[in-house]
Amino acid sequence: MISRLCRGIPFWSNYKGVDLSTMTEKKIGAGESLTFFDSMLDVYRKNLRDKLTEYYACPEHDKKMQLRKDIADIVKQELVEQGIHIDFEDMDLSANSQFFLWHTWFHDVFSRPSNGGGFDIAIGNPPYISAPTQIASPELNEQRQRIVASKKYKSLNEKWDLYVPFMELGMQLLCPNGVFSMIVPYPLTNQKYGKKLRKMIVEEYRLLEIADLNGTKIFENATVSNCIPFIQNSQPEGELRITQIFEDKTIREVLSKSPKALKLDKKNYVWNLTEEERTGNRFANMNVLGDFCYISVGMVVNANEKDAQGAFKKEDLISDTYDAIHCRKYIEAKDIDKFQVKRVRYLEWNTERCPEKLRRPTFRELYDRPKLIMNCLGTINVTIDAEEHFLHNHSIYCAILWKDLKDVSNKSISSSVKKFSKHNREAMESLSEKVDLYYLLGILNSSMADQLLADQRGGDYHIYPEHIRNLPIPVPQRETQDAIGKIAKEILHRRETNTDYFELEEQLNGLVAVLYQ
Repeated sequence: MISRLCRGIPFWSNYKGVDLSTMTEKKIGAGESLTFFDSMLDVYRKNLRDKLTEYYACPEHDKKMQLRKDIADIVKQELVEQGIHIDFEDMDLSANSQFFLWHTWFHDVFSRPSNGGGFDIAIGNPPYISAPTQIASPELNEQRQRIVASKKYKSLNEKWDLYVPFMELGMQLLCPNGVFSMIVPYPLTNQKYGKKLRKMIVEEYRLLEIADLNGTKIFENATVSNCIPFIQNSQPEGELRITQIFEDKTIREVLSKSPKALKLDKKNYVWNLTEEERTGNRFANMNVLGDFCYISVGMVVNANEKDAQGAFKKEDLISDTYDAIHCRKYIEAKDIDKFQVKRVRYLEWNTERCPEKLRRPTFRELYDRPKLIMNCLGTINVTIDAEEHFLHNHSIYCAILWKDLKDVSNKSISSSVKKFSKHNREAMESLSEKVDLYYLLGILNSSMADQLLADQRGGDYHIYPEHIRNLPIPVPQRETQDAIGKIAKEILHRRETNTDYFELEEQLNGLVAVLYQ
């Protein structure tokens, strides 16, 4: 028996708040006393199981259609017996876009003798819906809360994507030695929200293969890269295959690894799908960038769904020229490069709609302090905003020295300290006195920074705030910091004047590399 858990169909049998998953369960056990109500329910369930058996054995189309109707009638009768009255509005209970009664239609799969119940194969393409997107939608947020409240999924971690519980349920439904496979986002291999799922897969199942599709565009409208894990419901043992897609569209093995060699470290459980030796904790004794800087994503320049939905969009707020309304310099990730801001536009500011009615306005002081600004996709590109006070959207992350936010207190900062910091705020303000922004600019634009990011994100195309926050930062003597900062300033000048800076970049890489030896 093969099950496909399809995108767009909820993976629980729940409709209008009613659990429809027990239609074929035997309600009574041996030795229990029966009421008329109990016995009638069990009669319905036996009839339902018998009808399903007959349905799957029936070769005649017309007879099968009648059996489907009979099955739907029994389901409705069961609900009435339990005092549940749902208007299905002539909905086809066997095929609709609201729910799928897989517990009912596949009851024989879970009734195999000797604890052999479950699917031999579970395959699918689950929905990819991030935590922020779920939370922003009332319907999806309610669904998210129901998933948590069900307490059926131990893989849920922090800002989990919706595909995470889909994967766990698929594995739960396997029979002994059954095989699971779904095409999922590549961040499964390295993001914090997937940590518990990665750990569960490696320690409780046998990971047979991971098809590494990073860098290959599988879905036309998707920005995320993919991978395909193949997981067996058996004891963890043996090596797993790492496969990749080639130009001739074939997928072939490129290397094999033990599950132990797959993970970079116990703390984050990031998977390394390459032959390179990566050690996520090799600089564990160093402070990280988040100890020196507050890291934040920029504003979301769209109308707030709650009180201004559809009132304006990003393009309505941006102008190529400065005027009394579009009075703040504005940039996005596509406008910056290493040591350079390539383009500046102007954002409407201090009006009735901006920033007050933005979907995510952040806080004003974020844009009025000296800061580093960087992209969130691909190779990291960092430049500095020392005096311009650019506004920027969520395609850019910024890093502000804690000491420069000393007079600012709000929920965003308090939450960041609580969630991500091992030091208190006063200690981080003190630590930030020991480094200079130009020194940090040199570090983050060095070839070493690329290696440090690879340690955390593997081959993922995305850069997440936790990657930036956890970059290890050495604190050398002031003389060394000044030397690196001086080179960074000169490269900034040369980029501004369109002058070659290759030899300076080589000097910078050499100085930074020594700090990590």
